[in-house]
Amino acid sequence: MLPMTLRRPLFHMVAVVAAVLAGLAADAAGQAQRTPAEYQVSIAASSPLLARVRARLPVADGRLEMAGWGADMHPRGWAHYVHGLTVRDRRGRPIAAAAVPDSAVWRLGQPAPGVVDVEYTVDLSYAALPWPYGNEQASLYADGQLFTVSKALFVTSSATGPRRVEFSLPAGWHVAAPWAAVLGVPGAFDVRDRNSLINNSLVVGPVPPTTIRAGAFTFQLALLGPAASGRAEIEGALSPVLQEFIRIFPSTPPSQYLMTVFRAAEPDAEAYAASTAFSEAEDLLPDNRLGWAQTLAHELFHAWNGHAIHAASASDLQWFSEGVTDYYATRTLAKAGLIGESEFIRRMEHVLGRYLYFRSAPAFDGVTLRAAGTRKGTYRLGVYDGGWTIGLCLDMQIRTASRGSHSLDDVMRSLYERFGVPGTAVAYDDVVRTAAAATGTSWDDFFRRYVDGNETLPVADCLKQAGYRGFGQSYAGDYYVVPLDGGLLRDELFESAGVVR
Repeated sequence: MLPMTLRRPLFHMVAVVAAVLAGLAADAAGQAQRTPAEYQVSIAASSPLLARVRARLPVADGRLEMAGWGADMHPRGWAHYVHGLTVRDRRGRPIAAAAVPDSAVWRLGQPAPGVVDVEYTVDLSYAALPWPYGNEQASLYADGQLFTVSKALFVTSSATGPRRVEFSLPAGWHVAAPWAAVLGVPGAFDVRDRNSLINNSLVVGPVPPTTIRAGAFTFQLALLGPAASGRAEIEGALSPVLQEFIRIFPSTPPSQYLMTVFRAAEPDAEAYAASTAFSEAEDLLPDNRLGWAQTLAHELFHAWNGHAIHAASASDLQWFSEGVTDYYATRTLAKAGLIGESEFIRRMEHVLGRYLYFRSAPAFDGVTLRAAGTRKGTYRLGVYDGGWTIGLCLDMQIRTASRGSHSLDDVMRSLYERFGVPGTAVAYDDVVRTAAAATGTSWDDFFRRYVDGNETLPVADCLKQAGYRGFGQSYAGDYYVVPLDGGLLRDELFESAGVVR
């Protein structure tokens, strides 16, 4: 053991070194938080399924990572497709980056290097093959156009704050992205945060997207392969749909949204933070518009309800995020004249029949619409059809109680302005309170009985208020709707708008 006289200086030196190291780590962490991440993504015409990425990333915790969902067939998820990753400090000195087994994480050899330069390539060759969960959830290469989810491209850090992404593409190529374009810098975008960076989709290739604007909302439509034949039909449908959504949400700030459509064996869709992708099995024609346009309108409405208005507890509000969104999609198609009254009635019959079956079938005994969100796939009838029916009945009851001075639109608008614009998560009770505040009437009993409770909505009464008569057998999911001489919703959709029945 050292004499006391020697131990004190040694302890002092250790303390000083520890303090210096702690200070350096704090400085590095502070620098990491102050420095925005920057990415350069390069794709060559000779190898369109290989992306070369250079990035300058702030790192505060000694790790790099990729999104951890969507490529579950690989132990390392999306990191499985990343090759040749190198990391250097700002002086160009190499930093060891060790892949953590069974995760999309790399541990760096230095605990807090501050800002690092990263290079790697992403093998996108899987875009030319069927994806196990559907190509809309990953990538697709068709006729020289590449669609990809953004999480497949970007290695990230946990640092908060904005990002900038710049694309280097072959001459004549375009990039469609749901981000704010940087003025004066072609192919460059400012990305609000990490979630927007990795939870979106992109399209690059020689065909530019179609751009539609409504207010401050910029909508881009990218059609891949044979789906391009439906361009005029889709544009004609989406333009009035978008105009109606902006009417409901007039305070929508400057926003970008990307929609990608392509052909596949099975129709499906996947929504992201500010983008969505669809696979359609058939040509998009007027005679099957009720199917594909319903899906497109549903996913587009998620830009407001589902993403901007997002749930604090997803399971609590699945009936609202999915079902009420589906009601608005159908209502909007009718209001825009994209479907006639016979198609609107057909849609109601299917939805209301499935909801009434859900409420009466022993298999769903005791499952409320609110609880249905805990097992969305199993209780799909409660989530989608139940939520649609809630949207119809609440809309009609609000209009009736206010003698037409209020509607469900007021509730949606208030939720968007109170929660969606500032980005605050919405709780179930927030929806209940906002419905009262926006309409001047308490709807506590309505939610208690029909959403949080097991009572069946008075579907026939709601239909009568809307301008229709309904009848059928709930236990068989068999329900029929016929028009009356007039009603709150029927007059708005098929009389005031001048739509031919």
